[in-house]
Order: sequence, then C-alpha cells, then structure tokens
Amino acid sequence: MRIEAGEVERMRAKLEGAIKRPPLERVAGAIVNKTKLRAQLRTPKREGTLRQSAEAEAIVESGVKVRGRVKFGGLAEAYAQYQHERDELRHGPEVHPKSDPKGQAHYLYGNETSAWNAEMERAAQSMTEIALVETFRRPF
Repeated sequence: MRIEAGEVERMRAKLEGAIKRPPLERVAGAIVNKTKLRAQLRTPKREGTLRQSAEAEAIVESGVKVRGRVKFGGLAEAYAQYQHERDELRHGPEVHPKSDPKGQAHYLYGNETSAWNAEMERAAQSMTEIALVETFRRPF
C-alpha cells in the first residue's frame, strides 16, 4: 500500500481540527448531521437521487449562536420542496414498486414523524446547553 506524504498531512490536519473544535461546534455538527440522516431515511425514494442530494451545515456565530441547515435537491431544489410539502402525493411502493415504504411527505420537518420534530428539538436544546457550559469551562 502506498500513501503520499501530502495525504498523510491532510488526514492529520483534519483529525487535529476535529479534536480542537469547541464543544458547541461539535454538538451543532452532530445535531445537524443526525437530522440529515433521519430526513434521508424518510425521504421518498425511487432511484435515490433526492435522498442522496441531502446537504447539512452547522454554523456557530460569536461562539454562542447556533444555526443549522439541512437541504435537499441541489439543482432540483424546487422538486425537493414539492415532494416535501405535498401531502396528497403518494410516496410508497403501492404507487412506485421501487419506492421505499418509509418515504413520506414532510420528511424533514412539519409533522411528528419528520426528521426534525419536538423530540429532536428537546434533545438539541439539552445538548447545546451542556456544550455551552463545557465551552466556557475550557481554558482559553
């Protein structure tokens, strides 16, 4: 097996960056990524293009303000939004034999079975509060 020196340096820098990230940034990233994965499992799937288009981003501003964004569709964002919002669309295998039976409208947010629901919001709030305490406990 041959590994280039530059690749080793990139891997080391990536690992060090992950270790040095403040607790709030790590928690925000984990929450957003978990929401993305939960939404992907609920996304209607025939070929899997919509499901694979998921993107997640966590932003920590001023060390204490957290924003997260999960979006689907890429260039087909309008299609993703249409699939998400239309309750009357049939998403299961009874309409499309290749479809995943777990696919649903409001796969990201909007009802109790969505990826982002009251349960996830409570968990995120608790994790964020703990991370804030840890952030300010750390020596600078």
